[in-house]
Amino acid sequence: MKMIVAIVQDQDSNEVTRSLRQGKVAHTSVKTRGGFLQRGSVMIMAGVDDGAVNSVIDLISRHCHRRDVMHKPDLGSMHPDAYVSPVTVSVGGAVIFVLDVDHFQKI
Repeated sequence: MKMIVAIVQDQDSNEVTRSLRQGKVAHTSVKTRGGFLQRGSVMIMAGVDDGAVNSVIDLISRHCHRRDVMHKPDLGSMHPDAYVSPVTVSVGGAVIFVLDVDHFQKI
């Protein structure tokens, strides 16, 4: 058995979870916030049999898209005289971890 942990952007999370429900993949979603851009994301966790890992990753990746956003760093964390111009940052897609599960018990 494997545990799939996927971090997806808020904009993609509804489609990802809908797709997992339609694929009858039991999962749990937790709202999170990224460190660098402080944007919302969702952590999706699913325990699956070893043979289902690739199909679940396919379901997730079908609905996660990269996009460019303008980011202006928070001036409060910088020297008061610093001028920082906004930069374009690529966000989105998904970060997916596949972990071995030693024990699984549903109560």
